[in-house]
Amino acid sequence: MQHYDFTSLTYKSNSGTAGTYGLEIAGSGTAFIQYIEFSGSVPSVSYFNYANGNYSQVTGVSLPSDQATLLTGLAPKYALVGDNNAGAIVGGYTSTTNGYQGFIYENGVSTKVSFPESSQTIISGINDDGTIFGNYSLKTDPQGSGPLHGFVDVGGTFRSVDIPSATAITVRGVSGNVEFGSYTDASQHTHGFFSSGSFHVNIDVPNAVSTSVTGSIAPGNFVGTYTDASNNSHGFTFNNGVFQGAVDYPGASSTSITGSNASGQLVGNYTDASGNHAFISSAPQDLNPVYRFFDTATQDHFYTTNAAEKDQILKTLPTYKYEGVQWSTPDKGADTIDVFRFFDSAHSSHFYTTSATERDYVIKTQPAYKYEGVAFEAYATPSANVPGEVTLERFFNTNTGLHHYAANASETYGINHGAAGPGWIDEGPGFTVHVPTTDMLLL
Repeated sequence: MQHYDFTSLTYKSNSGTAGTYGLEIAGSGTAFIQYIEFSGSVPSVSYFNYANGNYSQVTGVSLPSDQATLLTGLAPKYALVGDNNAGAIVGGYTSTTNGYQGFIYENGVSTKVSFPESSQTIISGINDDGTIFGNYSLKTDPQGSGPLHGFVDVGGTFRSVDIPSATAITVRGVSGNVEFGSYTDASQHTHGFFSSGSFHVNIDVPNAVSTSVTGSIAPGNFVGTYTDASNNSHGFTFNNGVFQGAVDYPGASSTSITGSNASGQLVGNYTDASGNHAFISSAPQDLNPVYRFFDTATQDHFYTTNAAEKDQILKTLPTYKYEGVQWSTPDKGADTIDVFRFFDSAHSSHFYTTSATERDYVIKTQPAYKYEGVAFEAYATPSANVPGEVTLERFFNTNTGLHHYAANASETYGINHGAAGPGWIDEGPGFTVHVPTTDMLLL
């Protein structure tokens, strides 16, 4: 099962109506973000590139010569939506002759991006190769009720993206000859889609009220945002026709994904009790569910990531009561360490450690402890700033010879204050794993 580590982005303040919003992420991993704060009812809007913990403000953007004059303090002169690795910035502005139009700013020059004969052109993003995309409406469309068409602009050559029966289309990206985004039908339902020429495929998350595709990691591999029946938003991944599950920022009441890059990193937004925040993610990582059993005969807890071993225990060991997935572990990699497993034949219990020194000492001095090899992986360099990581506190009971691994502060506190009975010694941090994903809780 795949998992993302998240970095929260909150520029300057998050109080009141202020908020930080993630818009795009370039192939380099640099995120393009927007910060909005209000003085009364007047918004102050700033744009930044974020990389490696640093915010770099985007300034000095000029507009095409036909910019409309706006009243001071009424609204910003432009709205930026992203940039790319080449330094090109795209956004929108109000034209004196043609309504709201897009523009691209590169090498100190700003150029209008306007679909031919459009009454408005709205850019939603730009690729690293300079391809621009978004939507437009035509001057000949019924005023105020005409459809919004999608578009792709390659070097000034436009092509329209249309879906039969759609009343509004927004292209959110281009991958090769495939466009993707979202559209609204005549019943006002929003669907994700990808298309090539006249061929298009809907992407609808099961049981969702609305679905929008906002990024592509590889051909056939899309990410986006959906709204559930309770009107809560969630990120999602979709791979070769299969919905892979929700992607939610830990502890958030809502999560939206606004973009991705070819490495699989995501950018988006989430809401929690303190307000609106942007985020970027790591590339997707594989996590493995850890199945927990409680042996009623010995009071021992047993953990395994092996589904076959789990099934065998369920069939053959009636005193082992299955307690579900309590945490998860990463695949073996450069940033993981082995967790070694022993079976204590004297107490019919299990012991886990990441210390090779302790492993070798136990093998030499504790003949009742039978070494069973590597059980699973743990994080080599735990970080308190990574949402979802959890360091297990290790306990040893001097009366029973059992070990226990507490996965939260309240359990640790309870054991240390006698809730689990006498004899327990807190041996300190054991190893760091990850909380289970939502899907794992159903295993």
